[in-house]
Amino acid sequence: AADLYRLAVGAPGLAAAERRALQLRLAEFMANVGRLDAAIAALDEASGEHGGDLPAEERREIKRLEIEYALRLGDHDRGLNDARALLAELGYRIPLSSSGTVASVAWHGLRLRVRGLEFTPVATLAPADRERIDLLWSLTSGLVYVNPGVGRLTQLHHLHAALRGGDPVRVVR
Repeated sequence: AADLYRLAVGAPGLAAAERRALQLRLAEFMANVGRLDAAIAALDEASGEHGGDLPAEERREIKRLEIEYALRLGDHDRGLNDARALLAELGYRIPLSSSGTVASVAWHGLRLRVRGLEFTPVATLAPADRERIDLLWSLTSGLVYVNPGVGRLTQLHHLHAALRGGDPVRVVR
């Protein structure tokens, strides 16, 4: 199946969006069969070829998948560095040092305690808020195993964003 995807990706006259969609399917296939290194390479191709043309949401989703696969592959340094960069793009700073992470967890935990867990439920969440909250959740679930302090900090960012957003499903994750 991977060979067929590669053959299709290389077909002449293929529109850029179709080529990218095939590269993303190839990446998903490779991840599903445990070839995370090949999945990352396919994602790199999908984003590298069209990086400037991709909508920000799609580029971030590809980067999220790369981070997930890197962490699952055991390339923790790459996954953690890429996660820091993606979180910075979303407006969240993750300290480089352990002591900075502990201090940040304490600070954001205190902020959350003062703020409380109350929220006003909303029927629909703005797409940008939904993307940010879902990215935070996804990164939390991977980072907590690699670096528990950074995972906890990301979890606190997620909970605060979910409470602000007011989507009950995202709050209880």
